[in-house]
Amino acid sequence: MAPKSKMICRSPSPPEADDGDEEWPVYGVVGEDVDVFGISRYEIRWQDWSRPDGTNTTWMRDVEGESTLVESWNDSLQKQRLLKAVESQSIDITLLASTPMHDRLTFERSEAVKEKADERARREAPGTLYQDWMTEIDKQVARHESERGERGSPAKSKKFGRLPPLGREGSYAGSSRSVASGTPIRQSSGRKAPSFVEDDDDDLGFQ
Repeated sequence: MAPKSKMICRSPSPPEADDGDEEWPVYGVVGEDVDVFGISRYEIRWQDWSRPDGTNTTWMRDVEGESTLVESWNDSLQKQRLLKAVESQSIDITLLASTPMHDRLTFERSEAVKEKADERARREAPGTLYQDWMTEIDKQVARHESERGERGSPAKSKKFGRLPPLGREGSYAGSSRSVASGTPIRQSSGRKAPSFVEDDDDDLGFQ
């Protein structure tokens, strides 16, 4: 097991806690979410800090001054996706069709859709057999959505909107499903990172 992180950042706690100038060690990255524009934000777990309800994670685009923390997480997830693609190239079309549009890229990344397409093309050299694989997936998704509508199920709204505002505890209310969770990627560092900054909701709009 990797040693516990000693990286220090400013507290992500809400203003009413009156400890915004205090600094807290980061435990590691434990989750990831991808918005409709393909931009990732990361779920960060903190040591020695928690909200009154016991939760101790916040969502950030990056941990300033500690890019290696996110890089290690991305490398680890990439290896997991490649292994998943080698084990199986199948995709659950029904689950993909039922995934909300604002969670579509998060789902595709967690299911290693791109890596599976690449693996199938590699195995089926010269690769022409699966060159339109993603187009076919989109057609299947549309067909499943159409069938759901014909059975009387109300279609999910795909109108553009904004992510829910920050809650009183400093995290996004109703945040999307994480790509992965569990053992975090942790980093040992004696440097202090700049002040904690939450995402700017303005550029996280989705439809």
